[in-house]
Amino acid sequence: MPIPKIGFGDLTKNPLAAKETEPKQWASVASLVGCALDVAESAETDVWFSGYLGDEDLEALKVVALEETTNKNILFPGWMAGWKSEDEAVKGIWDGESAKNKIHKVVISTKTKCASAVVCRLFAQRFNSKLKSLEEKEGIWYLTVEDDSWEHKTLAAWEEYKKKAAEEAAAAAAAAAATAAEGAVDMAAEKAEEGAEMAMEAAAE
Repeated sequence: MPIPKIGFGDLTKNPLAAKETEPKQWASVASLVGCALDVAESAETDVWFSGYLGDEDLEALKVVALEETTNKNILFPGWMAGWKSEDEAVKGIWDGESAKNKIHKVVISTKTKCASAVVCRLFAQRFNSKLKSLEEKEGIWYLTVEDDSWEHKTLAAWEEYKKKAAEEAAAAAAAAAATAAEGAVDMAAEKAEEGAEMAMEAAAE
């Protein structure tokens, strides 16, 4: 099956990947589709996403998978179209013969809230996750991630979080300033006392 040069999904997702991507008029469409998917996501379900990794993508994942102290968070921007079974996900990977650079097949398995559409597909919007495992089997890389959803689900919640964070930062700064001022007063008092003692000693002599 020939791979289409570019489709509706590509046009609308490109502006999400790079601000300079053309045509920019599709950015508004991407926003609307993203909002619709975000609202349509329902109960959690097992889902398998499949596609390709470039050399740098694969090397980055290897580093994250092997490094115990690193942040294993992975954000998938825009929306992802997944499958309802691993077998469907594997069959859904094209050969990628038209790719300009070297690519590696990948299947990403997880459980998260999705929107079901077009019979066998599942869609997830702005999926935030943490890497659990990465292994290669029979020429396909299998990436397992777990849902790590955003704490703030709405703009109102985000604004409330920013307000609270600003208030806490201001309170911390005020406390630090008060502590510093108190320290300065104590130091001044100590020096004054030392000066008085020196003056008394000098007078006695």
